[in-house]
Amino acid sequence: MTARRRTTRRRTTRSRVPGRGLGVIAVAFVAVAVAALAVVPVVMGRQAAEAQRQVTDILGPARLLSARLSLVQAREMSLFQSFLLGGDPTYRSRYLESLNEEQQIYEQLQELIGGMDLEIRAHLARLSSVSSRWHVGHQGVFESEEVRAQILEELGQCQATFDELQQASFDDLQLVAVELERAIQGEVDVGRRRSARLRVLQTRITLGLVILGLGATVAIGAIGWHLRTLTAEGEARRWEAVRARRENEAVLEATGDG
Repeated sequence: MTARRRTTRRRTTRSRVPGRGLGVIAVAFVAVAVAALAVVPVVMGRQAAEAQRQVTDILGPARLLSARLSLVQAREMSLFQSFLLGGDPTYRSRYLESLNEEQQIYEQLQELIGGMDLEIRAHLARLSSVSSRWHVGHQGVFESEEVRAQILEELGQCQATFDELQQASFDDLQLVAVELERAIQGEVDVGRRRSARLRVLQTRITLGLVILGLGATVAIGAIGWHLRTLTAEGEARRWEAVRARRENEAVLEATGDG
C-alpha cells in the first residue's frame, strides 16, 4: 500500500511539472508581448513622426523657397531689361529690393538644408555662384549711365545677338535653380516614403504583438485547464487510496474480531 502511494505521488509530480513549466513560459510570452506592445509602437511612431516632421518643417519649406527663388530671378530679369531700355530709376530700386529678397531666400535655404544630403548643398552653392555672376553682369548697367548707353548702342546694332546672350545667361541660371528644386523634391519623396513605410511597419508589428499576446493568453488558459484536470485526477486517486485503506482496515478489524 505504501509503495502504491509513492507511485501515485511520483505520477502526479511528473504530470504536473511539465504543465507548470509551460505555464511559466506562456506567462513570460504574455509579459514580453505586453511590454513590446507598450514600447515598440511608441518608438516606431516617434520615428515616423520625425520623418514626417522633416518633410513638413524642412524639406517642404525648402522646396517652396527654391521655387520662389526662380520667380524672383525671373522678375529681376524683367526689371533689368526694363531699366536698360528706359533708364527709369524705379526699376533699379525694385531690382535692388528683389536682390535683397533673393539673398534672404539663400540664407533661409542654407539654414534649412544644412543637415541635408551633400548633393543638395552642392546644388545650392552652384546656384549661388551662377546667380552672383549673373548679377555682376547687370551691375555696370545700374551703376553707370555711360555703360547703359553703350549697351543700348550695341543693342541697336545687333539686338538679336544681345538678346540671345541675355537669354542664354538667364536660362543657365534657371536650369541650376530647377536642378536644386528637383533635388529637394527628391528628398521630399524619400522622406514621405520612409514615413509611410514606418507607419506600415508599426501597424504590422502592433498586430503581430497583439496576436502573440492573444496566443499566449490562450495557451495559459489551456495549461490552466490541464493543471486543473491533473489536480482533479490526483484528488480522485487520493480519495481512492483513502477508501481502499479504510476497506483494508475494516477487513483487518473484522478478521481480528473473528
